[in-house]
Amino acid sequence: MSAAGTRDPGAGAAGSRTAESASLVLACVAVAVAWSIVEVALRGGGAIAIVTALGAGAAAGVLCGVVGVVALLGPTRARAPWPGLLRVASAIGVALWLAAALGWAKLGTRNAGLAIAAIGAGVALGALVFAACWAFAPRPDGAPWACRPTHRRLVVAGLVVGAIAASWIDRTVFVGLHAPAHAALRATSLVGLAVALVVVRPPRLRPPLNTLVLGAALVAAAIPFWTLARGADAGLAPLWSTPITDQSIGTLRALTDLDGDGHSGWLGGGDCAPFDPDVHPGAVEVADNGVDDNCADGDATATTLALSSVPTPSSPSPRSVLLVTVETLRADHLGLYGYSRDTTPALQRWAAGARVYDRAFSAGAWTSIAIPSLLRGVQARRLTWTPWAETNLGRLIAPGESPSLAEGEQGVQTFMLPAPDGVPPVSWWLQRRGMTTAAVVDDRFSELLDPSVGTAAGFDVFVDADEIRGRDPDDQVVDLALGTLDDLPRDRPFFLWVHLFGPHSPNTIHDGVPTFGDGLADGYDHEIRFVDAQLDRLLAGATARDPNLAWIVTADHGEVLTATDRMHGFDLSEAVIRVPLVVGGTDLPAGREAAVVSALDLVPTILGLTETPAPPYLDGIDLRAGLRPGRLVLVDTWHRRFDGALLFDHVAATDGAIELVLDLGKNAWGLADFAAPTRGPDAIAAEHDVRPMQAAIRAYLEAPPLSVAP
Repeated sequence: MSAAGTRDPGAGAAGSRTAESASLVLACVAVAVAWSIVEVALRGGGAIAIVTALGAGAAAGVLCGVVGVVALLGPTRARAPWPGLLRVASAIGVALWLAAALGWAKLGTRNAGLAIAAIGAGVALGALVFAACWAFAPRPDGAPWACRPTHRRLVVAGLVVGAIAASWIDRTVFVGLHAPAHAALRATSLVGLAVALVVVRPPRLRPPLNTLVLGAALVAAAIPFWTLARGADAGLAPLWSTPITDQSIGTLRALTDLDGDGHSGWLGGGDCAPFDPDVHPGAVEVADNGVDDNCADGDATATTLALSSVPTPSSPSPRSVLLVTVETLRADHLGLYGYSRDTTPALQRWAAGARVYDRAFSAGAWTSIAIPSLLRGVQARRLTWTPWAETNLGRLIAPGESPSLAEGEQGVQTFMLPAPDGVPPVSWWLQRRGMTTAAVVDDRFSELLDPSVGTAAGFDVFVDADEIRGRDPDDQVVDLALGTLDDLPRDRPFFLWVHLFGPHSPNTIHDGVPTFGDGLADGYDHEIRFVDAQLDRLLAGATARDPNLAWIVTADHGEVLTATDRMHGFDLSEAVIRVPLVVGGTDLPAGREAAVVSALDLVPTILGLTETPAPPYLDGIDLRAGLRPGRLVLVDTWHRRFDGALLFDHVAATDGAIELVLDLGKNAWGLADFAAPTRGPDAIAAEHDVRPMQAAIRAYLEAPPLSVAP
């Protein structure tokens, strides 16, 4: 990239290009190592984490340096006109790849904005690749355009600003989504800074010294194979929150995933059978097959429960029950939980005579995980799941069905939903004991709660509100619920489940409802205020129908809010897993409850309220029976591509103060302090004994899915 190395296009240029290639790789190594070490240290990493970051940075630098050499200098080895054609082909290829990775297939769907952004980002990156190849291409009449003295300052400033912008986008936009795009952003920022370094001050290492330094970098790149060999360690958590280090270790693990199951047998990947694609940490443990399928703690032993062995009461239920679940409703945005905005005045009035749980947690970060687990009172991994593929038109493709797609239809993702012959929901138990059971469910543009996937099991009446079309569907869903309630027989107690979609994205404006501003979080709060008014109508109508009604209001999960986006399902942060929970109309004392509770507690509580014998396998506890101090609750999230391939898989344990997360894909522990989110894992572990949490997660993973028989 220097002027001297490009004046002679003949044989002497080859040696110059080799030196320039080595210089670029070494610059990438220097930038990546420094970046990784500093970030890990700032995040509270200890000595082992810092040493691992050094090795991971060296690996990232070598890999990105090679990519940079191929992209910037590779075309220069071809004869005219091939260099120009190769640059154009590279630009077009990068543009198409990035646009596809971001989801350009969603054109014409509710996510059309994302598709347009994907195309724009792809074009921008393609143009950047072409411009970089052109600017650093050797010229017969002198140095590359970017290396000429009159252009250097401008080029260096552009590279540094571009690298910072790429890193900022990587850390703030679609976090946890579109891994290829984030990999491209990280490589862009790293190579951009390295090229800027070469332009400003090219490394002056001469052969064979540059070869020796490159060899040392390769040796350093092997460090993670040693430091990570001991497996998951909470002290290494800073590595996974440092983009360059995380990307490097992920790439090394992918390269050593010899059986293609998404897990490596090296670098602490946790694959106990590196040549068997059916055995890995993300596999479901199959009981009594003689194989440790999930590499946890040996083969599991199954037990089968006969549902008929649970007695059926002869006397009627002493009361009716209303269960309301609300989409994406995070507790800390409710005035009921101390939020600065008056978002829930109605719910606060109802809560004055009810029990309010300050530390309630969902069972899952997706509706597809949270609601099935909540309705069954069983942890997600103890259920048997079947894959339903979703297209960009919101259509679900049943297990075993040929994924034939219509014109313009594209596969998007796969959701796991409960097997129809598995653990029955609470509605089944209440219907079995003679109560009238009904549901009014709005899952809007998704089909995750559609009766076709088994959600209607155990309900005498199931109203799918998907057909409602209008600006304010939550009020219409409540109208449906009140109408359904009015039609139920009056000679029997009832169980009514109502699911409101309201606070889920996208934000909409509701006439007559207070607004809080124009920002994304402001719109979210406006949605909460609207659904609060509908909850008021629903609770008033239901208690008027039955003054002895027991009622429960909660959420399936919360929501992550950033300046530009809102999302859930992709992590197990407090914003996603902590939910509101209010229980009224029972003999529980009115007031606040600080003990940790789980959404899984609702089934045993409902069964207790209705004097329905509970099956012995429930993971929750009856909230009226007294709460245990020091209780741990477990939460899950996972996600799959349209072809069923697992994208990520996390499980967490929390005591309400701290949270321990196991990333099964990375076999990596993460620690978070809810009261001090910026604290490093070493500082948290120094004050909290996380071994009970680790043991709880390991025991949970080892347990096979429940087996039930009629």
